[in-house]
Amino acid sequence: MKFCSRNKIRKKRGSILIFVLALVALMSIIITKFLRVTVDEIERKNLQNMESSLKMECYSYLHATLGVMSEYKELEGNLYSPLQAWGNPIEYMELEDLEDPVEILIEDESSKFPINHGDSELWDHIFAVLEVPFSERQQLTDSLLDWIDADDLERLNGAERNYYESLEDPVLISNSPPVSYGEIMSIQGFASMMKNRSRFYKDFTSLVSLYHDGSLNINTASEIAIEAFARRNLLDSTRILNFLCGEDGIRGTEDDRYFNDLSDPELSDWGKNPKLVFSLNPEVFKIQITVKRGENNFTIVCVCSLKDGKNKREEWTDPIGSFKIIKLVENLKI
Repeated sequence: MKFCSRNKIRKKRGSILIFVLALVALMSIIITKFLRVTVDEIERKNLQNMESSLKMECYSYLHATLGVMSEYKELEGNLYSPLQAWGNPIEYMELEDLEDPVEILIEDESSKFPINHGDSELWDHIFAVLEVPFSERQQLTDSLLDWIDADDLERLNGAERNYYESLEDPVLISNSPPVSYGEIMSIQGFASMMKNRSRFYKDFTSLVSLYHDGSLNINTASEIAIEAFARRNLLDSTRILNFLCGEDGIRGTEDDRYFNDLSDPELSDWGKNPKLVFSLNPEVFKIQITVKRGENNFTIVCVCSLKDGKNKREEWTDPIGSFKIIKLVENLKI
């Protein structure tokens, strides 16, 4: 009898031990999951705090950059080219040993042709310098102008509402200037040329602005933009390009130059034509600011115009310095 009682006690103790071990294992799983959720939540909040901090830095640099440009315009009377000191705001502000590295890129949108200029001959020359075959240039020109104009009259090689509605995937024609390069890809002839961010896509977007609707600033225009403009107006671009390139004859180097007077001798042939409309001043800018911290970064892209400029696009009602904001995005390309 005593032997049986001992066996029962041992079995009972064994059951209790198994129960305790199972309970410990269960608690370990629960605690591990709890810790994992807690750690994930802490990391998420840290990332949110990091993003908020980087975002604030980006906007601080944007205000500072526009402040530098406003100050420079006030002191010098005009802006001509990023070759002036305002083109490097960090150096201008004498910022050194920054805790968070920052990159500020300023692009002059006035160095491009406006998408809505409506000059069919100029479009033909633009497509020519982009090496579009002659047989395709007229279709691109007519289709683009048909997309922009307000009527339903179809040009010889163009397309209007009936064409776009008859497609397998119908497209709604806007009858207004495109607001994105993606919209341009909906226009007859452009989709095949611009797919997969082709060379044509890159060259076209570097030549044509969605935001600028004024004169071409030849101080910052690319060589092919100046060449297209010169061909359209039966002019020679050689003297102008030689001047802009500086003594080494290479664009984009330290000895580059810019014009600050329309009466400059190098502009004599161009300045004699009263119908020739070009500019020496930027009016619309695209500013990209990226702040980095470790493996994290935050980017804002701002398109802005001078308050006293001729650009007619919609702007924010809250200007910054000498500038009005046209568009502002975070962590996206425009």
